[in-house]
Amino acid sequence: MTSSLLVSLILLQVIPAEEHTTKIKYARHVIGDSDFFLMTKTDGRATSAKTGLLDATMRANLYMDAKADASFVEAPRDDDEPKQIGRQTKGFRVCNMTEVG
Repeated sequence: MTSSLLVSLILLQVIPAEEHTTKIKYARHVIGDSDFFLMTKTDGRATSAKTGLLDATMRANLYMDAKADASFVEAPRDDDEPKQIGRQTKGFRVCNMTEVG
């Protein structure tokens, strides 16, 4: 791991889930039922090795309850976590796959 990546991970913070939920609700209100796909993303996974996945899935579900069309949980740490995310979150999910970071 490079030192700049390590510093980035140490400094990573996310806004409170309630604040982000409010923003999603407002975005949904503004776009209404128009032909627009509202996807949310959470970096909550990267904030804690111990509770990050739980926090991220909780956030994804809050965002779906706020009327997002899909959620994206960033930074699963191993091959099993995307499966857990799929089982523990609601609605449509977005993911990406890379060989390294």
